[in-house]
Amino acid sequence: HYDTNLKVNPPLRLKKDQEALREAVIDGTVDCLASHHLPHNTDYKLVEFEYAKNGMTGLETSYATLRTCLPEISTDRTVALLSIHPRLIFNLAPLTLKTGEQASLTIFMPDEKWMVGPSRSKSSNHPFKGKELMGKPFGIINGQRVFLNE
Repeated sequence: HYDTNLKVNPPLRLKKDQEALREAVIDGTVDCLASHHLPHNTDYKLVEFEYAKNGMTGLETSYATLRTCLPEISTDRTVALLSIHPRLIFNLAPLTLKTGEQASLTIFMPDEKWMVGPSRSKSSNHPFKGKELMGKPFGIINGQRVFLNE
């Protein structure tokens, strides 16, 4: 349909490709996922398709998207796909919580449903706006600062 909001790289695939990826995550063939969060403001999307920039908002719903689209994988596996396995692949030290050290983490309510509203990103082209997802992001702790969602 040449909807510039859906112009992303790599491009969206056919249903059969989506199902193959889904099965690869379920059976463990895929062990790491990323959102490739690349939002653009409206001016870069309100142009002819060939001139539109690739990208959309994705980071803020990554966890909930997995919980909703792949309910058969556990919460622990979802966390591993998004945070533990990428650190292993890039040979980064595991994250730990220790008294007296700065924290950097996201807090989720894994079984709470929520309606995706307007993005807090600079972009409004969100693939799940107006949809209900499972696994609500509650907030983040970054250093000594706490940010809670309303």
